[in-house]
Amino acid sequence: MFSSFRLPVAVVGSVGLLVLLAAGTVRAQFPRRGAMPARPAPIPANPSGTIEAIGRGMMRIKSLAGQPYILQIQKEAKVHVTGTAKKDVLGVGGLIFISFFAEVDKRQSEVQNKIGELTLFTFSPERPLGAFPGARPAVSADPAEGDTKSDAKTDAAEDAKSDDPAAGVAAPDTEKPPAEARKSRSRRRRSRARGDGEGPDIDGFEIVGRITGIDKAGKITVYVPNPYFKSPVQIELTEDPHIDLDLTDLRSLAMAKPGDKVIARGQQVAPNMVQVNEMAVQLVEPFTMVREEPDKKSSRRSRRSRREEAEKEEAAEGEKAEEKAEERSEEKE
Repeated sequence: MFSSFRLPVAVVGSVGLLVLLAAGTVRAQFPRRGAMPARPAPIPANPSGTIEAIGRGMMRIKSLAGQPYILQIQKEAKVHVTGTAKKDVLGVGGLIFISFFAEVDKRQSEVQNKIGELTLFTFSPERPLGAFPGARPAVSADPAEGDTKSDAKTDAAEDAKSDDPAAGVAAPDTEKPPAEARKSRSRRRRSRARGDGEGPDIDGFEIVGRITGIDKAGKITVYVPNPYFKSPVQIELTEDPHIDLDLTDLRSLAMAKPGDKVIARGQQVAPNMVQVNEMAVQLVEPFTMVREEPDKKSSRRSRRSRREEAEKEEAAEGEKAEEKAEERSEEKE
């Protein structure tokens, strides 16, 4: 019984030994691989130059040295487009956020002057909407005028002293104002505090708002959340206003065209090819939505003039050919 059992055990043991020997041979033929080599670190690249061509997510530029670059613009790339624009772009697409300086009648919610300078920007939490008191400071070029801020401080100090009874000792013959004058002065102070004093209550503001409509007359309605006057307000632009662009939206790259200036930052992925993470574009010409169409009359005139010139050339060549033929006939005679 035990002898018949030993035979299969011996066979199984010999087979297992052969398997182990075969595995060792395979390992010897195919040695164990080591660690994979690390990928090389990306090479930072900061190409800059002039746009030559623009495609979807791609841009070809030429550097100042004449070297071409292909820019692959990533979807999460930070973009900053600056330049100027014509007023026909107001309210088009995402160009609805506007900022400007103006004097506003707070009681009537009316802007007192036409706007000649404004900025179109991309909304972000870092640039909230609102009206911020304090018009653009006027810098005086005449040193004789002195410092307006110091003069304002001096006037305020003098007013405070005049209102403060402890500021000085009155002369013996100085009489106090009558009670009615004191009451009227108090009423004026309370009226100014409520904003319903005599005359328009006008202050300067930096207005940062959103365009909600433009009528046929060109008046622009701007929504401005603020505690100083009612919103919205309407503004009028001058004939040819100066409009700055300060856009940080990736879609604003659609304004770029060949000839504009570019500064990019990213990683070089191939010779003369860069994956862009940050990009700044400076528009060379003012951006406008108006496309200049060729004048049909001028094109007709140009075709007509070309046809007339061709006919004149053919007539001149015919006359030359006739003269040569006459000369040959005379020589033969």
